[in-house]
Amino acid sequence: MKTVYLIACCKSQQKEGRLWKVRDLFAPGARFRKMLEYAKLMTSEDNIFALSTGHHLLLLDDELCPQDHPPTNKQKELMEWGKVVIRQMKEKGLDLPNTKFVIFIKANYCEVLIPHLPHHELPLKGLSWGESLHKLDELILRQKEMCSNGQGQK
Repeated sequence: MKTVYLIACCKSQQKEGRLWKVRDLFAPGARFRKMLEYAKLMTSEDNIFALSTGHHLLLLDDELCPQDHPPTNKQKELMEWGKVVIRQMKEKGLDLPNTKFVIFIKANYCEVLIPHLPHHELPLKGLSWGESLHKLDELILRQKEMCSNGQGQK
């Protein structure tokens, strides 16, 4: 079964006024950087997508101008966001019933996607910000050790 990684975009620290690739726009954020590092240890970049409140489903090489799209807790907005993301996944050819999704996004955003993704994993579920950074460090270290022993995932 194919595995796809969905990582949350974090607030960008980059300067406005020019286009940035998604991978560079959000890279200054420690959490985004660690989620991306872990996903890249596990799979190829064509199986990694970033999820943004304002731009929805993004490839790592998509180009954007820095903009502030604050997260929402409004159920109607979350449901609409989820519909757009699921539609974009299908348009990109993802076979939702036959793909495992490893999801690194906030719980309220997960809730609107999970009903459409029968095979999913939430490695950071229930963890605080600090705990999630620690867990990501553990996941990265474990995967690097497995790769050095010839047991890597890729």
